[in-house]
Amino acid sequence: MPVRTCRWLLMSLLLASATAFADHYPRVYLVAIGDCASVTCFWPTPQTIVAGDSVMFYITSGDDNAGPAIGPHNVVADDGSFRCAMGCDGEGGDSTPRDFTSGWYFTRTFSVPAVVGYHDEVSGARGEIIVMPAPDSPEATAVEYYYAAWDFYFLTASPEEIAALDAGAFGGVWKRTSMYFPVWSDGSNGTTPTCRFFSTAFGPKSSHFYTPYADECATLQAGTTWQFESIAFYVRLPDADGLCPVGSVALYRLFNNGVGGAPNHRYTTSVAILDELLAEGWSFEGNGATRAFACVPNA
Repeated sequence: MPVRTCRWLLMSLLLASATAFADHYPRVYLVAIGDCASVTCFWPTPQTIVAGDSVMFYITSGDDNAGPAIGPHNVVADDGSFRCAMGCDGEGGDSTPRDFTSGWYFTRTFSVPAVVGYHDEVSGARGEIIVMPAPDSPEATAVEYYYAAWDFYFLTASPEEIAALDAGAFGGVWKRTSMYFPVWSDGSNGTTPTCRFFSTAFGPKSSHFYTPYADECATLQAGTTWQFESIAFYVRLPDADGLCPVGSVALYRLFNNGVGGAPNHRYTTSVAILDELLAEGWSFEGNGATRAFACVPNA
């Protein structure tokens, strides 16, 4: 496939994507790996698509059809879900890194809302696919960030906030941890609203706090330390035995016990992260038997 043709097609697909969220049908987007000012990179990155869309990854020699060959390169998902070049491992293809002369490409469909990181094993170039829920989907994605100087975690399911942080808001100090999980975006099917609070009472640090429990929400709203911001997203609550309904998994809430002079909470569906932080001295806030704090969609 000639490079100029690929890029013309890419631009047409990007222009078409403006209507993708309002009137969506499955689309195919292109992501190239090539030489960007002598540094191998993926273009475009990040790429935002809708669940059910596909992305074609391909190799290019640069802006000039007759340009020098580059490579070898391949594309590997950070979570190990795919490794591809001339096709993909386990799918009848060969993911061995190859250069431009091979003309390799492959297409991957992304069906679940998530943030999918990927990289090239040879150059270390990195990219990202942001998979948004389809318009009729009741789910959103909560993305986790980390501020190293404060040793603080922050969570948000707001697409506008995610875009701002990814673009370097607040001096670019908040970085993705690569952790995320789905949440519900409305109150249908028995879900419970999650209150979001913010506080600057622990200066110079500030902190956010999330709770779907009406008593916690009311208590904090009645005080002066925490400012109620909004309903951030929706979850389900565990039953009396601490178990989550079918189709959902446990969400854990951990507290740093005020280490460093300010409270910070971390929210995760990972048992490994839960156990790691408990070993570091954090406390869990949830059911005493299962440790579940809330329930989120099973991804």
